[in-house]
Amino acid sequence: MNVADLLAELLTVEVELARLSARRDDMRAVLKAEGLRQADDSGAAPSWRVKGLGAVALVMPEPSRRVVDEPLFGSWVRCHYPEKLISVPNPTWTSDLLAKAVWDFCLVNPDTGEVIEGAAEVPRAPYLTVRLEKAAKDEAAAAS
Repeated sequence: MNVADLLAELLTVEVELARLSARRDDMRAVLKAEGLRQADDSGAAPSWRVKGLGAVALVMPEPSRRVVDEPLFGSWVRCHYPEKLISVPNPTWTSDLLAKAVWDFCLVNPDTGEVIEGAAEVPRAPYLTVRLEKAAKDEAAAAS
């Protein structure tokens, strides 16, 4: 095989990989949509196990709490907790504060009732996990 032949074959493989990747993405999107529908109906994230094939689970992560406006948060800390400042608010203290904060359409320090300026609860998107059993993958590979 010469370079032109190899490049032509590589192009064919790349096109097939892109087609298969799009097909996989479409199938995952359908599974995720069904999972979101079931989660909306039942209030719980579903998971499915198919004997001999594998498992699918919809993961609904908790929102993350983080500083979303560093200057505003820094000003808030400087005003209310100046002893917690290093050159920036102490990361350990910040993490602890956000972990114990109460969500009431804004983050509130439960010890003082203060609104924590510059910090927010940021939703995270649900995602799908798919685990195919090794035997099923081996069998599918042998059949193709």
